[in-house]
Amino acid sequence: MIVTDNIEQSTRKKIFIVAARLFAEKGYSAVSMREISEQAGLSKPTIYYYFGSKEGIYKELVTTGVSHILSAIESTYSLDLSVKEKLNLILKKFFYACQNFPEFTKFMSNLMCSAEKMDFMVNFRAQTNRKEKFLINLFRQGIRSGELDSSLDPKTAAHIYTGVLMHFIMIQLATKEIVLSDDLADNILNTLISGMRKL
Repeated sequence: MIVTDNIEQSTRKKIFIVAARLFAEKGYSAVSMREISEQAGLSKPTIYYYFGSKEGIYKELVTTGVSHILSAIESTYSLDLSVKEKLNLILKKFFYACQNFPEFTKFMSNLMCSAEKMDFMVNFRAQTNRKEKFLINLFRQGIRSGELDSSLDPKTAAHIYTGVLMHFIMIQLATKEIVLSDDLADNILNTLISGMRKL
């Protein structure tokens, strides 16, 4: 039973990685089940067995990605840390995910900017808004605690923070060199906090 479970997990992971890379490179419409099948080295019936359809794979990729993003932020939000420490930890969590799951990270990054209109993406947009609200509340916390300047606009700060994070993730995805590090996360946050005090 354990061996079977491991094989199934390995198979699902292989399909996930291949599908994430293809969707990131070509977009949803241009990818076929045959292409996923060939590049994963698995039969089409096997892929249908695990996911049911191309839309099924895409939906599960989106759901898994959103779940990881929200978990990284929400689990940090409730910790007994300063706002600066929380923001720093979130950066490091995303850096770690990018380094260890580059295909999946590229898929999620492209999804954020995707112009493709699909009915099942409505929930994704709602979850993205939830992520933004958590970050905005973090910045509000920082203002209340005195860590951040009282004149700071929390929504603008959350967008700047997310934009800088995505900037460095895109740099990492474009090179084989290691760009992301704990030191970089520290430098990013120190620079942002320092700059925000002067806004």
